[in-house]
Amino acid sequence: MTDSGVRWTGVPLPDFIRELPEIVVGVAGVRGWLLQGAGRQVVYFELQAGTVIPPHSHAAQWGMVIDGVLSLTIGKETRDLRQGDSYVIPAGTAHSAVCPTKVIAVDLFAAGDRYRPKKNP
Repeated sequence: MTDSGVRWTGVPLPDFIRELPEIVVGVAGVRGWLLQGAGRQVVYFELQAGTVIPPHSHAAQWGMVIDGVLSLTIGKETRDLRQGDSYVIPAGTAHSAVCPTKVIAVDLFAAGDRYRPKKNP
């Protein structure tokens, strides 16, 4: 028996994610789609190869790389993360990233106001 609703498209972010509100991001090469909950946010990110995320800090964050390679620095430690690798960034901890490849990632933020949706035109 097969489930005709399951499709292996190779597209990491299907349309029903890309139909979520897109967020305002102040870094070139980064797009994100927001799923909002009470006091929490989930953001599905698409980061282009060569993107550099400068050092910053905020509320606690958990994330997972869905596709690509993400060179993530948390505090003073840097690791190259790949598909299936996850990370925890404690609240107030400086972190930064470099994307040697295109990266798809999902992040859960322990704050309901980390990102805001873009306004519709």
